[in-house]
Amino acid sequence: MKIFTSFNLKILTLLIAAGMLAGCLCNSGKNRMPDVLLLTTDTDFPELDSQVTENSLRLSKVYTTSPSTLPAAASLVTGLIPPEHGLRVDGVGALLPGTTTIAGDLKGLDFNYRTGAFLASPALASAHGLTNEFVEYKTQLDFSSKDRKTASSLSAVVDAALKFASEGKKKKQPSFIWVHLPSFSHSGTNVIEHVKRLTAYFDDTTSIKVIVPLSGYVTNAPFRGMSLEDEHVSLSVIMDGLELSGTVDTPLSIIDLKSIILAAAAGESPKVEEPESIYSESIMPWYVFRLPPLQRQRGRVGTLPPAGLGKVEPQVLARQSEMLLLNRFGHVGEGLIPPYGEDTVEELSDFGSDLIEEARAALMADTSEKKAALGELIKKHPETPIFRSWLGDVLLSEKNYMEACNEYAKASEFGYNMIGAYRKQARCHAAIGNITAAIDKAESAFLLNPSDPVLRYELAQLLLGTGTALMVRKDMKTADECLSRAHWLEPRNADIMVQLAQLRLATAQTNSALTLLDGALKIRPGHPVAKSLKKGIKR
Repeated sequence: MKIFTSFNLKILTLLIAAGMLAGCLCNSGKNRMPDVLLLTTDTDFPELDSQVTENSLRLSKVYTTSPSTLPAAASLVTGLIPPEHGLRVDGVGALLPGTTTIAGDLKGLDFNYRTGAFLASPALASAHGLTNEFVEYKTQLDFSSKDRKTASSLSAVVDAALKFASEGKKKKQPSFIWVHLPSFSHSGTNVIEHVKRLTAYFDDTTSIKVIVPLSGYVTNAPFRGMSLEDEHVSLSVIMDGLELSGTVDTPLSIIDLKSIILAAAAGESPKVEEPESIYSESIMPWYVFRLPPLQRQRGRVGTLPPAGLGKVEPQVLARQSEMLLLNRFGHVGEGLIPPYGEDTVEELSDFGSDLIEEARAALMADTSEKKAALGELIKKHPETPIFRSWLGDVLLSEKNYMEACNEYAKASEFGYNMIGAYRKQARCHAAIGNITAAIDKAESAFLLNPSDPVLRYELAQLLLGTGTALMVRKDMKTADECLSRAHWLEPRNADIMVQLAQLRLATAQTNSALTLLDGALKIRPGHPVAKSLKKGIKR
């Protein structure tokens, strides 16, 4: 039997005490994990360079998975490519409820992170399922009408994010906060000022800041965001609070950032390693043909996931001369650029110079001569549908609505600018009183891009006018369908709410009418019709 002396016991006591102290320090460190700010923007823009310091890690060659905000953001927070998480374009689809986001992974680290998302973009609405595992998830649509004025909505989003962070500090609980801001100024409000407010709050040695643009653009492309080339513009990601600093030129995918952020949040040194492949896709086929996006993958692995259109040859869906015409004349409208392969750009770049001169002469001609000139161009180049669209514009200006509508329809048959063609056909049909056809075309335009606020508004206004006319004819059932659809499209339009309330009052649905009137007055407190109707309702 070993006998402990008094000296041995003192040594043992000190060792035990040291072990307990180390354990306490370890647990204490575990409870004081860094706050993490993930700041995303729609696109890369030069002002973000002001956020780079000598301690920053700059990843200069990060590639997005999609030029569309929703699928790119979903790839960032899930670490999955679009065919895996299922979100391919803005405004369509939702993550499956069980899909793990970075918020769920942080909770799984057992560091007691509070997770909040504050996003100044309707494209990231909670309906799309990115809310998984976030304690608080707010988008621009969730703030009051006063805060949603374009100049103040960004302030409201940033204020909510900073309040969430402050509450976490009071509770001595680390926070993961995702903030999304647009990449351009709103009504005189410079977005970079809001970026500085956020980064200044997290400007300490215990916080991690990550700034990620979700996409980049080919600056000279006539239709930014629609070309296969856009996804291959490298983004510059800025990270602060890591052990690493300097500029890293290793090619990365946006999906690789999730593991880097998680490693930093767990107190580990993140590894920046080139992936075996980088995936991206173009959203253009969806907006033109309602087909899945085109996929492209580069790197050592050449296979694509079995989704979308798969591995396809670059498609030239319209003549490159058409794009040159649009670029030269600035006639971009709502048009879309077809996807084209890198190997075809040089071959087609000088194509159609004579055609450009012919089109220039036609566009500069007087109205009477312009019709004849465009007619000749259509005969000579029937495969270039932009000329039919231009002829439709001339006919529309002359109020020759049916002929204009026919030209727009023929242009859309070639797959050219289908959204614009449907919009203009809707305008022509409405002008001649063919409201059913007008709604059908406006609906078709909306379905091609459900996140476009202009398309939503135009369809809602047609439905509002139709519903109002049907009320006069006492067709209350059909009127309710039209007005309810308009309210779904524009839930914060006070005029639509008031009109629907009038219908509900006429059909003895008083409680529903009161709810609509209260909502309308919250949006527009001085709305005269809403005030009058509410005053006349007997409680």
